[in-house]
Amino acid sequence: MTLDDLLQDIYALEDEMRTYERKYGVLSETFTRRTRRVKNLQTMPGYVIGPPGPVHTKSGCDGAASI
Repeated sequence: MTLDDLLQDIYALEDEMRTYERKYGVLSETFTRRTRRVKNLQTMPGYVIGPPGPVHTKSGCDGAASI
């Protein structure tokens, strides 16, 4: 592989990257930064994957049997 081949591959990848940026409306830099932030959050103790906010349960259903 020559230097020219390598440069042509880099240019082609940059064009493909710009295509996805236009398609999804987000710059690659922004996407990468946010993805890394989420991955960092996931490694923190106490991180829970799920919807934000309190967990709602049915009224009176606390798991205990009533007699």
